[in-house]
Amino acid sequence: MKKAILFVLSLLMAISPCFSQRTQKVGLVLSGGGARGLAHIGAIQALEENNIPIDYVAGSSVGAIVGALYASGYSVEQMKGLFLSEDFQRWLSGKVDKNYSYFYKENEKDPALVTFTFDTKNKFRFQIPSSVVNTIQMDYALMEIFAGASAVANNNFDSLMIPFFCITSDIEAGKASIRRKGDLGQAVRASMTFPFYFTPITIEGKVMFDGGMYNNFPSKEMQEIYNPDIIIGVKISGNYPPPREGDVVSYLQNIVTKETDYNITCENSVIIEPDLKPFGILDFGKMEETYFIGYYAAKEKIAKIREFQKDSTTKEELDLIRKSFNNQKPSLVINNVVVEGANQAQKHYIEGSLFYNSSNGNFSEQIKRNYFSLCFDRNIKSVQPYIYYNNFSQSYVLNLNVNTQESFKVKVGGLLSSNPISHLYLGTEYNYLHHYSWQLKTNIFLGRYYTSFMTGIRLDNSSHFPFYAEIEFNANKWRYYNLKTNFFDFSPLNYIVQNETNIQFNLGVPIGVKDKLVFNAGYGLVDDEYFNIKNTTIYDTADNTRFHHFASGLTRCLYSLNDFQFPTSGIFSKIQLQYIHGKEKFKPGNTSTISYSKEKIHRWMQFSFRHKQYFDITKNFAFGFNADVFYSFQNLFLNYNSTLLNAGVYAPTLETFTQFMPEYRANQYLAFGTENIFKVSFYRIDASFRLNGNLFAPISRIITKDNNLPTYSTDFFNKIYLIISSTLVFNTPIGPLSIIAGYHQRDDIKSNPFTISVNFGYVMFNRKNIDR
Repeated sequence: MKKAILFVLSLLMAISPCFSQRTQKVGLVLSGGGARGLAHIGAIQALEENNIPIDYVAGSSVGAIVGALYASGYSVEQMKGLFLSEDFQRWLSGKVDKNYSYFYKENEKDPALVTFTFDTKNKFRFQIPSSVVNTIQMDYALMEIFAGASAVANNNFDSLMIPFFCITSDIEAGKASIRRKGDLGQAVRASMTFPFYFTPITIEGKVMFDGGMYNNFPSKEMQEIYNPDIIIGVKISGNYPPPREGDVVSYLQNIVTKETDYNITCENSVIIEPDLKPFGILDFGKMEETYFIGYYAAKEKIAKIREFQKDSTTKEELDLIRKSFNNQKPSLVINNVVVEGANQAQKHYIEGSLFYNSSNGNFSEQIKRNYFSLCFDRNIKSVQPYIYYNNFSQSYVLNLNVNTQESFKVKVGGLLSSNPISHLYLGTEYNYLHHYSWQLKTNIFLGRYYTSFMTGIRLDNSSHFPFYAEIEFNANKWRYYNLKTNFFDFSPLNYIVQNETNIQFNLGVPIGVKDKLVFNAGYGLVDDEYFNIKNTTIYDTADNTRFHHFASGLTRCLYSLNDFQFPTSGIFSKIQLQYIHGKEKFKPGNTSTISYSKEKIHRWMQFSFRHKQYFDITKNFAFGFNADVFYSFQNLFLNYNSTLLNAGVYAPTLETFTQFMPEYRANQYLAFGTENIFKVSFYRIDASFRLNGNLFAPISRIITKDNNLPTYSTDFFNKIYLIISSTLVFNTPIGPLSIIAGYHQRDDIKSNPFTISVNFGYVMFNRKNIDR
């Protein structure tokens, strides 16, 4: 109360010279217009430079944003800086900073290209995305921007630095709604909710959309509410033209909007109408140009305005009023969070997510981070934030209206390749939220090269000690074809078939935002079939090695890559220690040099370290590097082929990942590689050209002696292998299209070291029990 009294007194003292001389009131009306909104700021700049006072402000859509900022004490320079900032561009594009999302909560990556989501609480209704842009970052930003002004005005827009109202569209009632009180950030957010582009929000139980749908220029409302002596209108858009046959966009424009009357009924009025025809309402990349057009258009109208407006407000007077108002804004300190919209059991999970780690460091910043993490949660459909100031505690209370979801997802994806590795991926996922977050998942890969089935269940606990636990069953099968040339030509006979079945338990905890620690234990069976000669016939029978084993380990994984297959920024770092204990059983075929069955017990520890990191050097160039260390104390298997099949694999390229290349398999090795990435964007497609170079250095190579028996080379690092590859990538809205040409140094002179392939989609497999 004392602060309010002091504010009123200081404000009266600041503006008393103006009141003693001024007799006219001026209302400013700002139309909607999307990306043209910076023209409004240019127009206000021209008015201020010519000492034109502004006593009331009203706006619709982007006019509401500019009007609310100005009424809240933002200067022209601050508004312009905000509109042109990288943060503002992210809000408009929906690109959310993934550093706010906890990695431990994320699902394992999958090769899905499209995902269909069904609402199981609503008769399995198919969920259509309500917007093009993800608005979670915009929602929180608008809340932060207007929190201080709302606190000073006590949520009464007439008590802002300049009295203000905006227009929203109530689609249920089919009419415009005037917002003069409540949460200022929510009012502005609703007024700018362009249909299908931004997600609508609910205010007082009503779903609200862009004010420009029903009233894009509230000049009549300005006259009725404030009755100013003079009205200045800034019109940066007009009514849409009539629908054109065959033009779907024009159909939608006329369906969702009503015609607006841009005439001003006030006798003393001026309309500033910048020529913005070359700029579309979604041309956000050209906003700065519209500022100058708005500025010069307003300057041309100054003489006309001065025909009615005789009073003036100097820059010094305006700055003093602005300073007096801004000094009353409380610092944005949040000390409490209230969750609405969820049942009691769900609140237990949600509050645990929000308050995780909140006692460490800045509470407000941690709550913000946890808010974004909550928005990414698979059980949360939407979160609508609003904030109010608690005078007793002299801090803010954050209210979150949470809309949970119980969803069933169907995923379709896979890989289409010129090499014989194409496969189809089908996945399902059921998510349910109670005290814990539950997920049931299954998938299947179908292809000549790779087939697999996975099913599993995951539980997420949200508390001061969050964790997830999952049990998963995997059945994998790889058929390695004998590629003869670069393109399509391959042997119809499989010369290696590798089967692996496992059941695993994983327990994961966060140790950072993008860092997690996972304990895993599992039982598996590796069943390999292979020939000891390459030129086999249909009458030959394969050797068979079966390895029943138990594996347990501890893994620390850091992940912030922007794409798991063709990243251009971020870090992936993985340190793992595993213990394996099992029994090898060998059964010879007719090409074997061993004529009888054998068994062998294996126990070993293995350590692996893998690191990838990418740096944005310029807008169009990125540099990356990778480093691998793998050291296993595994003893040799009973023959050369089974030893290679169960050895560590260095796989930095598509070919080494999907083909059996003995040169790049070892039980101990070091590897290093670099990547130069040249980037360009066109027609919403991000393209890149990637040039990679990798060196692979086995510490002791696995070689064969007589009778196909394995042994280690006696010299350490006696051979280093070179891999060079170039990749052209087109990241389409569905998935990546890649053209890959590579050179892989080979020992066998009959093996062609040069490869080329064309691929569409993602390459990845279900989990193995032993991570190599």
